[in-house]
Amino acid sequence: MSFQNAFSINMLQFRYKNYLFLDFIESVVWPKRFELGYISPIISNFFYQNNIGDFDNMSVTLNLKAQYPGLGSLWFSIFIDEMDLTNPDWFTLDRQMYAVQAGINLALPFLSFSSLKISYTRIKPYCYTHPRIYTPWHGDIRMETAYVNNGTSLGHYLPPNSDEILVRYATLPVKNVSAHLQYQLIRHGADYGSSAVDGSNLLSELDYHGIGSKTPELYSFFLQDGAYQWNHIIKAGAEWKLPGLPVTLYGEAGTVISYFTNISAPANSTGKAHPYSRINTPEYPEATGFVAQIGLKVFSR
Repeated sequence: MSFQNAFSINMLQFRYKNYLFLDFIESVVWPKRFELGYISPIISNFFYQNNIGDFDNMSVTLNLKAQYPGLGSLWFSIFIDEMDLTNPDWFTLDRQMYAVQAGINLALPFLSFSSLKISYTRIKPYCYTHPRIYTPWHGDIRMETAYVNNGTSLGHYLPPNSDEILVRYATLPVKNVSAHLQYQLIRHGADYGSSAVDGSNLLSELDYHGIGSKTPELYSFFLQDGAYQWNHIIKAGAEWKLPGLPVTLYGEAGTVISYFTNISAPANSTGKAHPYSRINTPEYPEATGFVAQIGLKVFSR
């Protein structure tokens, strides 16, 4: 009943030959109703919302990429869900809900048809989430306006309050065969247990702190304000396009080494950072797992 949402997105793209790429994106999750302004491709979602009232979850995204053919590319992307631009504390205030990614993709000239990708992604607490709101169109029902569909984020695959270091080597060793070797370090604030960290789940809701509010502001100190899970993931895989057939076989296998770190103080309580150390408890245990998949893709002609 409370998830009756529509999703709109506008994008302006700028290109300079094959060297520079710039995207500016506006998106909005809005409780379902008849709203022509969000459907129109020539109306700014941001300015339109200011005219009808603040009932919806706006966001803006900026993508910047520079590349040189045969050498590689650099990129930077920022997604801003909500942010208080008047507050200079951009990095630790939970009210600043954004995601950033930067990376480089290098062609390896000493190996034929090979490349190396390195990227870093950071998702702030409460990013993609939103407090439930009352609207004039749904009476006394508090509507959800998070960037979520059927429990899955519409944004990055990482949950809120996470980061990722990714290194991926890709190559074409022989005709019709591609292979890759990948390493990921994913760190995520615990969303359960006695040391759970605020804003680490898509169901999290950050209370508003308006003028005169007596509710204290919440602060985030990544890795230093509660328990965090560390996942080291190593995977290798390959694809083989069968000659003369619209079929590709693929397979991938890897291992996941998982453990937690924690601070000695209670989570989310002191408003400052604390040193952390690795732990292994029944509540936050160490674990090692294995992942594997095999399948085929069929392409219609």
